[in-house]
Parts: sequence; structure tokens; C-alpha cells
Amino acid sequence: MVIPLTPSLSDRALALDLDCRDETMTTKTANSTSNTAAGEYLLERLRILLNRLQNAADILQKWPEATADSAKIHADTATELIASIRKIVLAVRTIERHVNGTGPTQSSSSESATATTTTPSSTLPKEALESFRKSLDDKCPIPLDLLDLLDVGHPFGTNPQVYARGLMKEAMRQLAGLERRKRALGMLADAIEAGMDRDGRLTTEEKNLREDGSEMGRAMDGEGGQKRKRGGRGRNGLFREEGANGDKVMTK
Repeated sequence: MVIPLTPSLSDRALALDLDCRDETMTTKTANSTSNTAAGEYLLERLRILLNRLQNAADILQKWPEATADSAKIHADTATELIASIRKIVLAVRTIERHVNGTGPTQSSSSESATATTTTPSSTLPKEALESFRKSLDDKCPIPLDLLDLLDVGHPFGTNPQVYARGLMKEAMRQLAGLERRKRALGMLADAIEAGMDRDGRLTTEEKNLREDGSEMGRAMDGEGGQKRKRGGRGRNGLFREEGANGDKVMTK
């Protein structure tokens, strides 16, 4: 007699747990792989941007003299500088799109010729770009700024005056925010003080009114106590009444 082998509930639960763990590990591996690919792409684009900036700086350093060279050389140099600036703008736009999580819309021919070993951002899935953006937010508490990314070198970077202007602009922005908060707190304090003064004046007026009313009541009680009636009729059938000043008045 053959007894069929059926898996028990514990075996099924163990198998399900192992499948869930394998799926979790696969997801983590895929996320780390996508983050690595996106990070490598960003580093390569930053290198491209730095190289193009260096080329533009070399063109400016080798700018021909106005007195010694011809106009054709100046025109050719200016054309070369304009082309270099356009490449720099394209590289900056590519980095901004990638850092913002959207990725570049298309790869230009010049960029594809320069970057031969990188993974194009168009081949990266949307989930990979979003995961890379979240990892940047988690690992970088300070917002990413191209000024900080490009300002490399010791001790004050390759362009210290631009970096100093950026720091000054940020400091002025924060000071303006603190000034607005100070004005708002001052207005709130003035409103609270005015309300307290108004409540204090009302309390004082009520107290004065109460004191005046009690004094008037006491005065009226005193005048009523001074008037006294004496009973009995006179010979002519009239009542004799003594007023407050002591005068005797005959009333019916």
C-alpha cells in the first residue's frame, strides 16, 4: 500500500516564508542596482560638465590680443566659445533633469560621443529614477546645488567669488525671513497688549460705577432715615409731621 506524501501546513508556511524572503532580497538587489546605475550616470555627467567648463576656461585664457591678431581669429575664437557655452548649458540641463528624478528627454549627439561607457538615462526605468531621487533626499539633508557640486578645489574652490555671492544671497534670504517673523511677533505682542489694556480699562470703569452706585444708595438711605412721622391728630384733625430740617408741617 502506497501512502501519498502531502506537505503539512508548517512546510507550506516555511516555503511561503522563503519565497517572500527571496522576493524581498530580489527587490532590494534591484533597487541597489538601479541606484548604482543612476549614481554612475550622474557622476559621468558631472565629469562631462567639468570637462566642458575647463574647455571654456582654456578658450578664455587663450583669447587673442586685439592689437596683434586679425578679426578672423577673433571671430573663430568667439564662435568656439559660444559652442562651448551651449554644450555647458546642455550638460547642466541633463544633470538637473536627472537630479530632479525626471531624467533627460534625449541624449544629444555631442553628449553621446563624450560619454561612451555610461548607461543612458533613457534606458533607466522610471522607478529607478524615483528611487535614486529618494536616496539623494535621504543621504543629503542639505538640498543639492550645482554651485556646491561645481565649486571644487582648495582652499576656496575654483571660483571663490561666485561661491561667496551664493553664500551671501542665502544669508540675506534667511535674514529676511527672520525679519518677517520678528515683525509678525511684534504685531502679535501689540495686539495682546492692546487687548489687556482694554480689559483693564473696562474693569476700572465697572469698579468706579459700582462705587458711585453704592454711594448714591447710602445717600438715599440717609435722607429717608431723617424723615420721621409722628402719630396723632391735632385739634384741627391734621397730622403733625417733622421734616428733615426740623420744621413742623401739618398734613392731612
